[in-house]
Amino acid sequence: MLRITLICLALIVSAEAAQAAPSSCYGLDLAAAWKHGYDSFASGDYDTAQDVLLPLADNGFAPAQWLVGRMAADGLGTQKDPITALVWLKLAGAGQIKQARPYASKIEASLGMDGFETVRLRQESWRAKRTASCQNSGPIPTALGDNGSTKKSPQQLMQWWNDFIADAIDRRPEAIPYLLTLPQVGFVSGLANASIVRYKGQPILLVNESLAERTMPEALEAVLPAAREVINEIALAAVITAPVETYKGRTLRGFAAGDNQAFLTLMRRAIDMSVKLPPPLRQKAERISEIRYEPAFVHGASVADSMAGIFIEDTSIRGGGYVAFKTNPAMTSPANALISLLAGATFAAHPGQGDSQSLQCIISKDALQAAKALDMGAQIEDRFSRTIGKQNCVN
Repeated sequence: MLRITLICLALIVSAEAAQAAPSSCYGLDLAAAWKHGYDSFASGDYDTAQDVLLPLADNGFAPAQWLVGRMAADGLGTQKDPITALVWLKLAGAGQIKQARPYASKIEASLGMDGFETVRLRQESWRAKRTASCQNSGPIPTALGDNGSTKKSPQQLMQWWNDFIADAIDRRPEAIPYLLTLPQVGFVSGLANASIVRYKGQPILLVNESLAERTMPEALEAVLPAAREVINEIALAAVITAPVETYKGRTLRGFAAGDNQAFLTLMRRAIDMSVKLPPPLRQKAERISEIRYEPAFVHGASVADSMAGIFIEDTSIRGGGYVAFKTNPAMTSPANALISLLAGATFAAHPGQGDSQSLQCIISKDALQAAKALDMGAQIEDRFSRTIGKQNCVN
């Protein structure tokens, strides 16, 4: 557990604050400008949306590039220009905004080879402009901490981070909106180069302290994708309402920046499949009343969290909490999703006991029973059997 207090970035700002002109392209000013621009776009005030969002797009903020591209595609607040639109949409996609892909595909279907070449050249030559609102970087508004297991001292890590930020600002100006808006950075050992965890629903960027031994360009290539994921997620969550549905007595909550249709489809199938379980396991799975899609992003060589779902205690929810589903729903089977619900139910039945060996044995034995009942195959059953043996579980 990180030994620091979580400092959340407040992206939901008051209407009065949203009307103020942003003084910088990061932090709360970025949040206010983005919210103001998105609300203007959503209400049809495209002139204001252009005025607010175009500087953010020029500075490299991918959510703004997505909306500026959409406006150029349809001639909203600006001249209709499919080439310019596709450039912005491709930049947004490269900035990890998945929502830009459908709009880009629609334009690509109508372009000839000359158009594609023009887009390619303009995209490759694009550089962040560092508009007037992004000139003065000011202090780094990031909470830094370590988990107590790092070899370097907090002072050494903080000094490295400050040097890293200064180098990144000069080398890659488009990184400014992301690196200077991170609400919290934690330094760790033994995990991916850069990964994302969530504490009470808020994303935290974890950076492996070994990056301090790499060159600054190498460190930036490792950190920037994860930083984008954090800030894009917060930005989209501030303006997009994730879908919520009730299915056979369970609440399914999507994720503003994720593939919600795949998640909802997967969970419906997993719940339907639970009728095949033995009655005790079926009743156990039914203890989980809420499932939320909270994907884990990993940008290094190792996986920070190998479990498909984690039980999060919350006494306001029936059953004592919810299962946070972590993995890519498009790459997960309904049977494995159901097993993750059973694991969550085990933790729900033993609150406050952590991840003990006894609980792991229960989870593994449940998984083996489920695998047999769901006809997952001898190979899967054998894997769970070996896991039970390695855990020295008592029959």
